Amino acid sequence: MPTFPGPMVRFRRFRNTDPPHFADIWRSQVGQPGLAQPVAIDLFEQHIFGKLYFDYEGLIFAFDESGRALGFVHAAFGPDAARRWISPETGIVAMLRLRPEACTDELAAALVEHAEGYLASRGAQVALGGGVRPYNPFYMGLYGGAELPGVLESDTPFQTGLALRGFQAEHAMAIFRCDLHDWQSPVDRRYVQFRRRLLVQVIV
Repeated sequence: MPTFPGPMVRFRRFRNTDPPHFADIWRSQVGQPGLAQPVAIDLFEQHIFGKLYFDYEGLIFAFDESGRALGFVHAAFGPDAARRWISPETGIVAMLRLRPEACTDELAAALVEHAEGYLASRGAQVALGGGVRPYNPFYMGLYGGAELPGVLESDTPFQTGLALRGFQAEHAMAIFRCDLHDWQSPVDRRYVQFRRRLLVQVIV
């Protein structure tokens, strides 16, 4: 497997004792647009580690010589033709996160290279950077909103790591946000007309 060309950095796969490392790295991303915060380890257990197709080998951490986790990359696979299970044909570099103090282009690229190595070892014919439907096995609701947008433009480490490994953007999408804290219903007679014409049912 590739090695990081900087000071002593060690890479290894996920272990059962790693969820706190994962959560600490995620929580260090304060202010990163599109990243769900605050988060508890239980949330990751439910939506990532507890999924039947989660593979320990696909989640790779980088540690410094003191044993501190610097970042991680998570590689996974898209669905089969029937969308009943995963298929190794299409690999996905689903997530990359680095602590702010360890955020270097070299480390980002090295983690992506490890992800590529894992995907190739499982038989992937193509690798995608970032999740987008239907290639979205993890992180829905945790990154970019309810629908995965690929890699956010503001996510510089992830973007850089992919670019340095030769990934190129294929599509772009716009994400619209609305602050609901001070939101007020707009005054527009068209809404009154809509209410008269539409029937809304809430199913719980």
